[in-house]
Amino acid sequence: MTILPIRFYILQLLQPHKNEGDITLYTRWGRVGEDGKNQTKGPFDPTTAVKEFCKQFKAKSGADFSKRTVMTPKPGKQNHFTRIVRSYINCRKIHLAR
Repeated sequence: MTILPIRFYILQLLQPHKNEGDITLYTRWGRVGEDGKNQTKGPFDPTTAVKEFCKQFKAKSGADFSKRTVMTPKPGKQNHFTRIVRSYINCRKIHLAR
C-alpha cells in the first residue's frame, strides 16, 4: 500500500482595511510540514474577486462553491476544503454561494 503525502490548499480573498476596491486572491499550496508555494492575483473589484475565487475553487475541487457542503470527491482534485468559510469585505460577509 502506497501512502501519499498529505497536501494542503489555501484559497482566500484579502482586502486592505482602507480600500474595499482592492481585493487580492491569495492561494498557498504544498505538503503538510513544508512551506509550500503561494500566488496572488489582483487587485480586483469585489464582484470580480468573488468570480475569480469561485473559478479557482471549481478548478481545484471540481465542484461549484455553492455546492461545497455536498460535494463528492473527484479523482485528481482537492477533496479536503474547509467547511467553514469566513470572508469579509468592509466588515460585511461576502455571499459566495450564489
